Amino acid sequence: MTKKKREKIRYDGAVLWGIFPYLIMVCIALMYTICRSHVVICSIVMSLMCCGVYMAMFWCVKKPWGSVAITLIMLLMCSGAVGVVGMAFLDFTGRAGGGGSDAFAEGGFVHFLFTASLTFDPIYAVAAMILFSVIIGVAACYFSAVLPRVSFLMLPLFIPIILCARTGGGLPVWIQIAVFGTFIMSAICSARRCESSDTLVFVEKGNWHGIVAAVCAAVVASAVAAAIPKDNETLLKEYVDSFLGSGAGFSQGGNTLSNFATSSSVNRGGNELPDDLLFTVQTDVPTYIDRWAFDWYNGAEGWSLMQENDNMGYPDWRSSATVRRVPTLIALLKNGVQEGKLEEYSELLDALPYTDTRSGYMYIKVMDGSSTRVVLHPLGTYSVDIHDYSGWLYHTKSVELFTEYDIESPQYLVRYAADRPVAEYAAALKDVDLERLLFDACEESVIDGAMANAFIEEYRLARSYQKTFGTQGVSPEIAELAQEITAGLDNDYEKALAIERWFGEQEFVYDLRFIPMEVSAEYFLFDSHRGICSDYATAFTLLARGAGLTARYVEGFSLSEDSKDERGIYNVTGADAHAYTQVYIKGCGWVNFDATLYAIPAEDMLPPWVMVLIIVLAACAVAALVIMIFAKPLGYAWFIVTYPVRNSRVCVRRVALYARELAGRISGKAELSLSMGETEEILSAALDMPCEAAEIRAAADALMYSDGEVSCDKQRLLEDLKKLRRQRRRLGK
Repeated sequence: MTKKKREKIRYDGAVLWGIFPYLIMVCIALMYTICRSHVVICSIVMSLMCCGVYMAMFWCVKKPWGSVAITLIMLLMCSGAVGVVGMAFLDFTGRAGGGGSDAFAEGGFVHFLFTASLTFDPIYAVAAMILFSVIIGVAACYFSAVLPRVSFLMLPLFIPIILCARTGGGLPVWIQIAVFGTFIMSAICSARRCESSDTLVFVEKGNWHGIVAAVCAAVVASAVAAAIPKDNETLLKEYVDSFLGSGAGFSQGGNTLSNFATSSSVNRGGNELPDDLLFTVQTDVPTYIDRWAFDWYNGAEGWSLMQENDNMGYPDWRSSATVRRVPTLIALLKNGVQEGKLEEYSELLDALPYTDTRSGYMYIKVMDGSSTRVVLHPLGTYSVDIHDYSGWLYHTKSVELFTEYDIESPQYLVRYAADRPVAEYAAALKDVDLERLLFDACEESVIDGAMANAFIEEYRLARSYQKTFGTQGVSPEIAELAQEITAGLDNDYEKALAIERWFGEQEFVYDLRFIPMEVSAEYFLFDSHRGICSDYATAFTLLARGAGLTARYVEGFSLSEDSKDERGIYNVTGADAHAYTQVYIKGCGWVNFDATLYAIPAEDMLPPWVMVLIIVLAACAVAALVIMIFAKPLGYAWFIVTYPVRNSRVCVRRVALYARELAGRISGKAELSLSMGETEEILSAALDMPCEAAEIRAAADALMYSDGEVSCDKQRLLEDLKKLRRQRRRLGK
């Protein structure tokens, strides 16, 4: 007994225009992940390459020599890309050769792929485009045209998803929606199982079930991915970090209190910090907690200290900080005027309001087990009592406090001036020679020398800071914007408030998931209007400097009500890390300003074009659902409309298929099992229309045994089919 040879199933009919949008969106998603600073040009180039690979595979896969040729070409392309990457690594890394780009020096091609556009290098970018174009194009062609598997057609999409998962930021909503929308289109436009062009086999019912299942799986997967809370602690994180490094996002030391940083945080993704408990705070007046400050802006590299000497500490800071209380100073000056002193300033001081001096306290307990010298504290701190510590406590020229020796899990009580600045002080003292006023008050015994020296020292340090860093980092565009925002305002406090409120007036968005295409203050201010606290603090500091204010960039922590427990204790985690700006206001001292106070949270707002895109895609989904539900009546209607422009062979085949389907419904038999002879018998007997049934069978027989055009009356054949359908409806069969 001879074994029957199994016939190979053929798949044909993939619609290229329905597959290409999916390939293009996958390319855009991938280039957004690894070449974000040049996403437009890179997306265009890779889309052309990927679609070219798909078309080459599509045209050559059924030709033996063509398959061999295209396979060799693909292998050569990939080998060339790998070779170029290898040579570039050997030539340009600091370990194997001199010079080269930072991308090479930081770990080569793998580092370039997994750091979400921290750096860009054209050699690595071209190599990535070649490799991924071949992988995506071949996989998409195989699973859409050669051996259609709708679920496997999603495999190319996992490449950008896996790469962007490293950043913690993910892909923008519009890319996700567009990718899954075009995936549905590609699933519908993939090839269908067929045999011969003349064989009367219709699309199998199971194909639609597979498409619907795959589409539903894609929708559910995307919804689950969006709904599940993101966790910065990924699998194998320590191993991946060992060769990829870190430092992206607002996380520079964000999960430890062990030491000071040498540079500020920069928004490059990965902004969702772990919720590990760092320290607890018990306080009666919650405010920002300072950690460190920076004064020199380095563009895409963030902020740093200009000189190491600027971070030197001074142990004798408490005496000055204790007496430097603005409300107390104003009260003493006003009392001096009432006693007949300071007559030159009587009109000015009489107009100033009294304000009570307000003190606050914080009991801070470090909970992360750090051995640290860093002392966290709010602005205006004048006393720190550290449990079980007797060494020196130093204060830098800016905001840092640190101990002489390391302390294991320290806990300390901080007392600070919680006085709020009064706008009248800043307005009244803007044109006053503050040093002369203080000297005169000291000479007339209105205030003592310690208080005068404390305010004069702070004032001189602020003037020195302004001379050194006045407009450092401020571009002409930022300076022009700062002047526009503060136009018509005549004192520093009002200018700072105007800049702070401007971010809300311009509807800036606070978005932890946002990954900018360009790391710069100009991009944030003039293009994206979306970012995290470090973006806001950087922009605010530069705008303040552009407006002539003395400003510095500060990083620390904010106390939110969400972190407060039932005992009234704030449990501060890495997620509470924050960046803000401190501005020196003459007569008020250094004052905190936070531009994020007026920003719109990302979850409360979607750009209008995103809403339009969602509505359009929802309409498309509804239309697709309607088409799937009413596929047969809509298909028949389309057949009737396009019948006149179809050739005779297609017309005969479709009429015969519809006639066989009609016979199957009447007889209850599977239509695929019916021959055209059985179809004629069923229709003739059940509908009593032997002539019409015989004409359709004769045309079908002619189709099966002829190679050219079938000579028949197309219009008469269509009328026969319509009569049969009407007769069935009339008889109710």
